[in-house]
Amino acid sequence: LRLAHADHWRRRVVTGRGGERYQFHCACLPDRAFHDLLDRILGHPSDHDGREAPDVPLPQAVLADAPPAPSAITAPSWVLPLLRVMRTQDAPSLPLALADLPQRLPAGVRCPSPDEAARVLRELGFVA
Repeated sequence: LRLAHADHWRRRVVTGRGGERYQFHCACLPDRAFHDLLDRILGHPSDHDGREAPDVPLPQAVLADAPPAPSAITAPSWVLPLLRVMRTQDAPSLPLALADLPQRLPAGVRCPSPDEAARVLRELGFVA
């Protein structure tokens, strides 16, 4: 929490049992923590090389005052691996990330088309 405040992470305040809490988006996490989180979600270790990741813009839903509806926070299973690829690129580029994505997807997950990837990333607020 100290790091989040010191680095001015964007957050939203939610009220629940016990009072108000901060919610931070995973894009705010430092590189190692981001990759460790993805490892836990995806159930397999990463192969990132430890380079510092470029900044990734936060989804607008994260910045809203009200919590998003459950359907607003679901995403295809290729989104997290794609974000990992984009964070490890020197200059994040969707076409380059999509070229590298198939070998990083979990078994049985299909690679999106460029149009589908752009649409979903735009809906999630990661691209303008």
